Amino acid sequence: MTACLVSICVPTFNGAPWLAACLESALSQTLSDFEVLVVDDASDDGTVDVAMGFAARDSRVRVERNPERLGLAANWNRCLELANGTWIKFLFQDDELATTCLDRMITVGEEAEAEIVVCDRHVDVSEGTSDRVREYFASLPRMDDLFKRPGDEAGSWDVVLPEEVCQALVAHPGVNFFGEPAAVLLNRSVFEHADVFNTEMIQLCDLEFTARVASNVGFARVREELATFRVHERSTSAANAGAQEFRKDVLDTLVLFHEYAFVRDFAKLRKAAKEAQPSVSFSVLAARELQRAQRDCRESDDAEMRQALDDVLSAHPNLSRPLWQLWHRVRKQLR
Repeated sequence: MTACLVSICVPTFNGAPWLAACLESALSQTLSDFEVLVVDDASDDGTVDVAMGFAARDSRVRVERNPERLGLAANWNRCLELANGTWIKFLFQDDELATTCLDRMITVGEEAEAEIVVCDRHVDVSEGTSDRVREYFASLPRMDDLFKRPGDEAGSWDVVLPEEVCQALVAHPGVNFFGEPAAVLLNRSVFEHADVFNTEMIQLCDLEFTARVASNVGFARVREELATFRVHERSTSAANAGAQEFRKDVLDTLVLFHEYAFVRDFAKLRKAAKEAQPSVSFSVLAARELQRAQRDCRESDDAEMRQALDDVLSAHPNLSRPLWQLWHRVRKQLR
C-alpha cells in the first residue's frame, strides 16, 4: 500500500442518499496528498455503488467492504487498520469538509507539534429533526467559552493543555464539546500510546476516545468552521429508539462514567475531579446512571433492554454491589 500524508476515512452504512456530497467534499481538498478510504459495514442499499463510482473516476478513492456488519466503533477501528496516512481524518457519510480543511488542520498540527487537532464545525440540523435533538445541540457548551484566550479571533489557533481539557470534562461530564469526528484530526502516533475506539459504546465512542487522549496530551484548536456535521432523522445522532435509544442514552453514559472512574488512562481526569471545587466523583455519577438504567428496565417490558444492561454489568465488574453501596452512602449523606 502506498503511504500518504492523510487518510480520509469514511465509514459507511446505508448512506447512499448523502455519500456523493460527502465524497465530493473530500476530493475537493486544496491539500493533495491524501487517500479517501471508504469502509462499508455491510450496507444493503446503494452505498457501495456510489463509492465504487467515485473509485472508478479517482484513484485516490479506495473502497473496502466488511462481509458482515461490525457495528459503529468496530468499523472505525477497521478504518484505522486499513489506512495508510500519517494523519487520520474521519468523515461520516452524511458530513462534509470545507475545501481548506486538511490544509489548515495539517498546518496547525505540524506547527503545534500536536497529535490531535480540533476545528470548529457547523451543525446542520435538518427539517423534521425532533425538538429533543435540536435542544441538545443548542445546549452544548461553546469551545470559545471553555478555552478562552486573550485576543481570540476567527482564523487563529492555540494549544489547549491537558489540565484544561480535564477541567472542562469535569465541568461538563458526558458532554462532547470537542465535536464529532469530522471536526477532529488524529496523528497516527496517538495509537502508539492509546487504545483504539471502545466497541462497547454505540454513540459516545468518539467522546470517550477524544477525552481519553486529550486529557493526557491536550490538543491544538483551530477557530474556523472547517467541517459540517449534519443531523437528520436517519443519522446516528437522531434515529435511535426503544432498546437502541436505551443503549445510546443510558448505557453509553454509564460505560463512559465507568471508564472515567476506573480506567488507567483517565487518571489525570480523576485527579482534576478530586481537586475541583466542589469535587466530582465519577464513581458516584456511574452509580446514578446505574440506578437510572435499572429503573428504566423495571418500568419497561422490553427484554432487550434488560439483556443490554446485564451485558454491560457482566463486562464491567466495578458496576456491581460495592458501587451500588457507595451510591446509597452518598444518598444518606445528602439527606
